[in-house]
Amino acid sequence: MSRKKYSFKNEGLCDDEYSPSFHPFSYLTLDNKLVRLQSYQDFLIHIGEMKNKRVIEMGCGMGILATFLESIGCDYYALEASKNFAKITKKIIFSEKVKRHILNKSFYSISCFNLLFDIVIFESSFHHCGEPVKLLKLIYKYTAKDAKIIFLKESIEDWYDRPWGIVRPDGETILQIRLRGWLELGYRKDFFKELLTMTGWKIENTFQFDNVDAYIATKKEMPYINLNKNYILVSEIIIQKNMDELKIMNDIIYLEMINGNIVLKCGTYDPQYYLPLQVPIEKPKGNQFIEILCSNDRAGKLQIYYDYNNGLSEQNSFSGVISSRNREEKIQFPIIGWSEGMRLIGVRIDPPDGTKFTLIHAKILTTPVVKKRHN
Repeated sequence: MSRKKYSFKNEGLCDDEYSPSFHPFSYLTLDNKLVRLQSYQDFLIHIGEMKNKRVIEMGCGMGILATFLESIGCDYYALEASKNFAKITKKIIFSEKVKRHILNKSFYSISCFNLLFDIVIFESSFHHCGEPVKLLKLIYKYTAKDAKIIFLKESIEDWYDRPWGIVRPDGETILQIRLRGWLELGYRKDFFKELLTMTGWKIENTFQFDNVDAYIATKKEMPYINLNKNYILVSEIIIQKNMDELKIMNDIIYLEMINGNIVLKCGTYDPQYYLPLQVPIEKPKGNQFIEILCSNDRAGKLQIYYDYNNGLSEQNSFSGVISSRNREEKIQFPIIGWSEGMRLIGVRIDPPDGTKFTLIHAKILTTPVVKKRHN
C-alpha cells in the first residue's frame, strides 16, 4: 500500500512533518497532552505504586508518557524505532541520566540494557511489531519475577474478521500505512489473550483508558515444554499417503501431499484437520506430549484436540502459538485428559486461520520413568 518495503525505520516522522496541520489525526496539541496526562494519573489506580520501579516504554513517541513517568520517580528507559521521536522525547526530559536511557533502536533490542525490568509499557505501539511472539518471549526473558506488561490504546477488538493482521479499516490506519509505510496491525481479543498466555503472561486487569480497553498482564511460569529434554517415543502418527483417507473436518480450501508432507490451505473460519492413530494406544507411564514438526507462512494460533473416542472437547485440548514463518518449527504440547484405561485414537489439528500450513510429522512422546532406589 505504501509502495515500499517495510522496515522498522519507516516508523516515525520525517523532518518536515512536525506541523500539526500536516497530519489530520495529530497528537501534538496542548489539549491532547493535558487530557493524556490526566489519563496517566488515572491509570495509576490500576497499576499501583510505580516509584523506583524499573520501567521500559516500547515506543516513547512524543514523550508525553515519558515525562509523566519521570515525574513520579520511575527508573525510566525507552526503545524508540523513530530517530525523530527519540530526539523529541530527549528534549522534554529533564534528567540527563534518563536521556541516556532513551535509545533509537527496535523493540527487539531490549537485551542491550542488560537489565531486568519491572514494568513494560506499550502505548499505541504493540501493533507496530511484526513478530509479536518473538517480542513477548524476549520481554519475558528480560523482566523480573512478577513483572507486568501494560497495553494502552492498542487495536484489540472482538469484531475483527481474522486473529491478527491488517484488519483496521479506520482513516488513520490507512493514512499511516499509505503515507509513511508504518505497520498498523490489529488483534482479535481472543487471539491476543492466547498470545499472552502462550508466551508466559496472564491478563490480570482490564480498564478504560481514553475510552479504549487497556490491559495489564502479569508474568507467569512459562507453559512451554523443554525441547532439550529426553523423551521416549510411544507412537509416530503415520501421515496417510492415500488422499482418500485424509480427513478434512472444516474450512480447508485445499489439501495436497508434497514430498510426503501434508500441505493445507486454510480458510479463515476455524480450519480443522483430523489425524487418526494407526493403532489406538493406552496411556503409558510418565508425562505425555505430542511433538509436531510443521511450517507455516505466518505466525498464529495452533490448537490440538485429543480424541479418546468419547467426543472432542475444549477440555481435552491444548493451544499454542506458531512463532516461525516459512521455516520448520518443532512444537511439543502436553496431552490433556488422558486417564488410565483410556485409549487415544487420534488428534484434531486446528492450524492458524488463513494460512498455508505444512505438517511434516507428529509423534506421541512420554518422559522416562525414573525408578526409585531402595537403600
